[in-house]
Amino acid sequence: MLLSLAPSSGQSCEWHDGAERFGHFHPLMQQHRLPSSPQLIRVSHQKQVAVSSQQPAVLEIDYQVPGRFHQATLKVSASDKIVLQEPTKIALSLSGKLRLYYQASEPGEHNITLHIQAEDGRQPLLKQQRINVKAD
Repeated sequence: MLLSLAPSSGQSCEWHDGAERFGHFHPLMQQHRLPSSPQLIRVSHQKQVAVSSQQPAVLEIDYQVPGRFHQATLKVSASDKIVLQEPTKIALSLSGKLRLYYQASEPGEHNITLHIQAEDGRQPLLKQQRINVKAD
């Protein structure tokens, strides 16, 4: 005598459609409907640089500012033994490249800090990024 263990009619949970597939309302089928995370201001540069003291140096900075941000600025500060060329506060457009000219006045480890500020209508954005400078 043979017993059949296969069901004669299929039932499925609310997430599946009965044919071993995800149903329309399954969370994996809804992924494309989830809101994407908002884009933030992107500022890219070297994290560490090695320079010769008493010699001019340049730091390349790339940036992108999403259109929802207004009054975006980049302010540059540095440790005592780093001399920055003017200007140290720059208004940012939607995207671009900057060249920051500086000089280490003495050998040692120093830093440059980038202060990014902007407004998106709801609240201000404040962000800092540090560059480690090693001068010989």
